[in-house]
Amino acid sequence: MMTERISYTNHELTVFASRITTVDGNLVPSGALEWVQGTPFDFRSARRIGAHIRDNNEQLRFGLGYDHNFVLDAYAADTSRSVARILAARLYDPSSGRIREVSTTKPGIQVYTGNELDQVTAGKGGAYVRHAGIALETQHFSRHPQPSVISHHHRAAW
Repeated sequence: MMTERISYTNHELTVFASRITTVDGNLVPSGALEWVQGTPFDFRSARRIGAHIRDNNEQLRFGLGYDHNFVLDAYAADTSRSVARILAARLYDPSSGRIREVSTTKPGIQVYTGNELDQVTAGKGGAYVRHAGIALETQHFSRHPQPSVISHHHRAAW
């Protein structure tokens, strides 16, 4: 059984992005882009992940933490164009000195902070806690709202 509860909230994250793709209450991309300056999503300079993860922010409440696409600055004007491989994010663990850098040719990076890991009861080393993991996933993303699935009932006319 795991005796130490691991959390990534003390790690420092840098994401080279000035905007995020907002989501709705079901974490479906809304199509809107929001500037990160002055928000809990501003990781343009290294910042501890847990510094604002519990702030009273609608986007954080929707995801129970970070679960958002960041629009990389190299693609800010045109997300459809190709660019050479760029540095998208840097994760630093101050307790060990380890650094993880993520490079990509894609226009976005999804930052997910293990927001529902506390619902996993049996991990390799025991039960997990919220924010016990982090994923930095480079991706293409939609700037258009995702359509809802709507059920239409049709009557046959005789």
